[in-house]
Amino acid sequence: QIDENIWRIDRKSVNAPWSEPHKFLELSSTRSDIFPSFSPDGSRISFVSNRSGNYDLWISNRDGSNPRQLTNIGSISGTNSWSPDGKWIAFDWNNNGDWDAAVISPEGGAPRRLTSSQHTESSATWSRDGRYLYVNSDRSGQVELWRQPLDGAPAKQVTFHGGIFGFETVDGK
Repeated sequence: QIDENIWRIDRKSVNAPWSEPHKFLELSSTRSDIFPSFSPDGSRISFVSNRSGNYDLWISNRDGSNPRQLTNIGSISGTNSWSPDGKWIAFDWNNNGDWDAAVISPEGGAPRRLTSSQHTESSATWSRDGRYLYVNSDRSGQVELWRQPLDGAPAKQVTFHGGIFGFETVDGK
């Protein structure tokens, strides 16, 4: 059994020195707690934990208090990211050996798979306008970045010489 924890470093102001790293005490468990991601407004943290026996997505307040399980599907790889408006969290889901990108409301409910090919799609990141997820996929024969619309339209390949994580610039390119 592996015990992995989420740590934090505090700072009182922009010019203040950084504190020593310390564990989020409220988030600490005797299992793996990994891949934290802050909500856009900074009020909540999503993270992956196997404290329930399987790797699932969890959410807590900014200070780590009130952790609660969002998914009960197991087999989440770890990466997760919040939509720009804070209404969705994207994550990687291993559904019977098929890695797909999915989203869930931070309030809970059923997750919605956004990809469903027989290829690996993972490491979802959001477009700045929140209308697309960038996912890496091996559907072209090598791992490339694809832009997956949230409305279910077909994904479009955006790199042609390899790609893992997609992040748009301020101007959306």
